[in-house]
Amino acid sequence: MNSLLRGGLCGIAIGVAPCAFAATVTVNTTEQGVISNGNCSLDEAVNAVNLDGSVDACTAGNGADTLVIQPGLYARTSSLPVIEEDLIVVGTPGETKISFNGYVFRSVGGLQLKFEGIHFAGGYSENNDGGSLHIAQCVFENVVEIQATTALIESSEFFGSRLEATSLDFRIVNSTFHDQSPYAISTGSQTDLAITHSTFVNNAIVISGDGDAAIRNSLFSSNSVPFSGPVSIESLGYNLTDSDYNFGQPTDIIADPQLFALANLGGATRVYTVTEESPAIDQGTCIDNEGMVVDEDQRGLARFEGLACDIGALEIVHNVIATYQDVITLECPMGGIETTLGIDYDEDGDIDGGVEIEVTCLEDIVGDSLIDLSEEPPGANCAEGGVRIDVGIDDGDPSGTPGNAILESGEIDETFYVCNGEDGLDGQDGEDGLDGQDGLDGEDGAPGANGEDGADGAAGADGGCSTVPGVPAGLGLLGMLALRRRRSI
Repeated sequence: MNSLLRGGLCGIAIGVAPCAFAATVTVNTTEQGVISNGNCSLDEAVNAVNLDGSVDACTAGNGADTLVIQPGLYARTSSLPVIEEDLIVVGTPGETKISFNGYVFRSVGGLQLKFEGIHFAGGYSENNDGGSLHIAQCVFENVVEIQATTALIESSEFFGSRLEATSLDFRIVNSTFHDQSPYAISTGSQTDLAITHSTFVNNAIVISGDGDAAIRNSLFSSNSVPFSGPVSIESLGYNLTDSDYNFGQPTDIIADPQLFALANLGGATRVYTVTEESPAIDQGTCIDNEGMVVDEDQRGLARFEGLACDIGALEIVHNVIATYQDVITLECPMGGIETTLGIDYDEDGDIDGGVEIEVTCLEDIVGDSLIDLSEEPPGANCAEGGVRIDVGIDDGDPSGTPGNAILESGEIDETFYVCNGEDGLDGQDGEDGLDGQDGLDGEDGAPGANGEDGADGAAGADGGCSTVPGVPAGLGLLGMLALRRRRSI
């Protein structure tokens, strides 16, 4: 029975069993196949979902279930059973990997499916005509073929082959496509492709095929050919390309994005970040193709950081770093301490830009160098508040206590501020929650008033003639009884 119909019938008929909730089926072994050995394999888990019953050590499914795949390498030599129920498949990002040179997951049409936190190394196919597919925080190393009425890919990484996007309504957000060949994405004749807040680097062809594609707030660099075939491309603005892609919107930029190397900077997937001089920084929009707010980047970190959203899949985080080293300069012939403050754009622990340097000579140092961090309220120094950084020497100057390991107000030599960005735009409203359970039956009502008296019945028929000897005809039963009583007296 369809899971939506099953849910809709709960509690309607008297005597129907109480509604049951969807189950969580957990895979706890990397072995494949159906073997009764007290484990729950991936094959057995899909069967438990389909059958709504327990298989080996797998919990019984119950309608639209969640299938949890534990960390590990799942080296497949065959496809899984075809999925027949609505399903969410969840792995551990960066730790759950499925390897197979063929189609791993397949399903009947018309389902609601989601895959999250899984690294697919090898072939992957999803034929879900008439249904919807949601992919989040996944990594795809090889060919991916997706067929569904609607498909959403977010916060994912694609490399090594291609994405076959043949769904009618196909949306890509906060994702990175790199080193894809012969193309990054192939579209079908009826595909309506929307790309927003994504990054495309070193692909043979970005989009090939036909259909329509609308692109917004995305970054393109070192791709051999932008587009191939009769596909119709529309720029919705705020795109950054290293060559002319014929986008043509006033907010589109043609310039070197100044990328750092691909790296894991947190989150489930790898990303490209940019230098401090990149035209991607603060030149984008936080609004997607449909007018909705994109409030996170590919790693799940908040947008925006700075003056506006950055272009591409990554929002640059301005991490302030302080370093110190001993130096000898003309101003400090006896040596000194060089303090460097700067911003780490690629989050590797090194300063990349925004550098400020100060040298304190040793002959000027009486106590130890101290740094004090404190909260800076909203005001003239930081409109939205932030952090105040005070730097100085524990020398007691002018009236403090030297060497007490406390940076007193008179000992402060330099003050810096790291300010919070402005609040981002409000995100879109979430989906309505599920209907609550039926309330308890109300109390019985008061008894109703008595009805009116009914109409008089029809007159009874005359009694028949007596056939008893000695009893006058028509006397009837009562007359007979009376007559007998008189005779017995």
